[in-house]
Amino acid sequence: MILYHFTDIDSLPSILHEGLRFGNLNTARASSCEAGVTWLTTMDTPKGHGLTFGEPVTLEERRNHWARYRQHAPTSFTHWPDKSRVRIKVVIPSTDRRLVQWARWRGRLAGDGALDLAHLGDATRLSSRSWYLYFGLIEPRRFAEVLVDGSPYIEQKEAA
Repeated sequence: MILYHFTDIDSLPSILHEGLRFGNLNTARASSCEAGVTWLTTMDTPKGHGLTFGEPVTLEERRNHWARYRQHAPTSFTHWPDKSRVRIKVVIPSTDRRLVQWARWRGRLAGDGALDLAHLGDATRLSSRSWYLYFGLIEPRRFAEVLVDGSPYIEQKEAA
């Protein structure tokens, strides 16, 4: 199964080194950056997923974010990361038990405060059918393609 993960350019070096292993999974039982859970999608475009695109953070958003994620949020941030810049393509067998379609996973948590989509737009609610969660590490060797701003990523070697 071909799946995609979208992220910001600042996260790319650690992802290329360590793999995909974190995701924003917000429920009554999960922290905001639960280790070992990665968001994936079958859609090859970042539009319509509720991702951030580098837009300025409003005062209200900053207050809400800080109140909800005190241990993870910087006290003063001005822009959301642009999670449309990097697209990582992975191939995961559909039989892999660690791969779960988000709607099926969310159904198991009904009534447990699982991921409220009310704040997201219609496009995101529709694209949620394409969402998957991977409960485990996706090693860099499993990356079929890494694009930055639509072009293949070429790792820059440090000068000696």
